[in-house]
Amino acid sequence: PGGAAMKKAYKIAKAMAEMSGPASSCMRFASDCFKSIMNLKTDRFSNYYSHDPNAKYGPSGRYSSIYVPSQHEFQYMITYENDSVATAPAWRVIITDTLDKNVFDINTFKAIGFGFGDTTYFYKKTDGDTVDIDLRPDKEAIVRIFYRLSPEDGILTWTFQTLDPNTYELTADVLGGFLPPNRKPPEGEGNVLYAVSPLTGLPDSTIINNSAHIVFDRNESIATDQWHNATDNTSPESAVNSLPAKSINKDFTVSWKGSDRSSGVFSYTVYVAENDSTYYPWLLDTHDTSSVFSGQPGNIYKFYSIAIDSAGNKEVAPAIYDAITQVSGTGIDKFGAGDKMQFRIYPNPAKGKVNLDYYLPENSRVRVDILNVCGYMVMEPYEISKSSGKKPVNFDLSKLPAGYYFVRILTKYGVQTRKLVIQ
Repeated sequence: PGGAAMKKAYKIAKAMAEMSGPASSCMRFASDCFKSIMNLKTDRFSNYYSHDPNAKYGPSGRYSSIYVPSQHEFQYMITYENDSVATAPAWRVIITDTLDKNVFDINTFKAIGFGFGDTTYFYKKTDGDTVDIDLRPDKEAIVRIFYRLSPEDGILTWTFQTLDPNTYELTADVLGGFLPPNRKPPEGEGNVLYAVSPLTGLPDSTIINNSAHIVFDRNESIATDQWHNATDNTSPESAVNSLPAKSINKDFTVSWKGSDRSSGVFSYTVYVAENDSTYYPWLLDTHDTSSVFSGQPGNIYKFYSIAIDSAGNKEVAPAIYDAITQVSGTGIDKFGAGDKMQFRIYPNPAKGKVNLDYYLPENSRVRVDILNVCGYMVMEPYEISKSSGKKPVNFDLSKLPAGYYFVRILTKYGVQTRKLVIQ
């Protein structure tokens, strides 16, 4: 599907959170409707045809990982398109999707919505399995959309068909179909959206594959690509490696490691506490496994890490720190000299304005962030593409409420963070 199809997909996905309540999965329709479909003459379509590119989308982990937790419902979207090369509108679209009963609890199925052209519809609690969309006055047609889920074999079928608004029979107009060739997107695009939950107790690394088949009018069935997932419900583990009881230099390396048996560790957040203060995030969602921390003489620093895996499972914070050290106060370079990056902030505590000085032995890109206690930036970062030597930076924090904040500086030498108190 083209860009317009993705915009519609985003619009539908954005509204998912507003949808609640199961939709009925039994289908109410007259048997003569099927008879009408099967008894249609094919000769009236001999010079005109529709054409269908299609796709299937489902859940994904971080950075499009196939690993996802299975305790939550899976939401799937199937998109279809009457290609711009088609010579006629599609008057009927049938989507067939088999839900594997070995991995899905089909009793949890929920129809969320559908769309075609500029029409988007979300099922209401009062809706059944059949919805009519009146296209008048733009087009003399009614589109009937109905779905059925077979409890015996898990086959889910959606049907879009064009009806004559006067007779409610299938349209006899070869050019009267509801979905025109997609020459002005999204006029020729459509989709369905549903949710279903995996069975409880699935072991980690269970493979869950899903695809659909789409038929336009009387054309051959076309399969979507298969959407692949694997389950991961186990949180990763991590720890900061031990540190010496005394750190001679105020700038010292902190390292950590982690493991995850299924999807793998995606990132780490490393926390630090100064003396007996509250822990705060020193490094947020980093892929690194070591960095240089800059402390102050005489202070004690305690560290622990929390890992997140590629499925989004988050490690529980430990009851006690992983590593502890005290900066002894000896061997510290004078500010503005040496071969390591340095920075300082003053006054601290501060009222309104804060000064920051940093020193870089060599040219480096520099970014300075002001973070709240949750680790979120509270103002635009200071950035400079190239800097070296001693440089001052001034911040006006008068609009920030009193409390605890953190100043973080990022350079090619690593990341350093200082606690800042605003009075």
